[in-house]
Amino acid sequence: MDVTERMQAALDEYRAECDSIGNFFTEHIIPAEGQKLQTSALYAEYTAQTKASGNRPMSVQQFVGEVKKRYSVGRDYKLGTVIYGAKLLTL
Repeated sequence: MDVTERMQAALDEYRAECDSIGNFFTEHIIPAEGQKLQTSALYAEYTAQTKASGNRPMSVQQFVGEVKKRYSVGRDYKLGTVIYGAKLLTL
């Protein structure tokens, strides 16, 4: 069965709506050349927002795994695990 462009667009839209962690990243991470965003700070924001909405946050290991799928991540000897070229947008 061939997937039409319209069907694929609808499927992509549905996937984006269901990607709550991706939506969180989009809303809270902004590009910032030369900056490093601590994943611990991002996780703290995520857990606070998730709990405030009455949901259970994913574990820190799962969270960092999702971060690594989408961003350039490394270790900083002072800051711990960081996302390169990003900063936290606090709402």
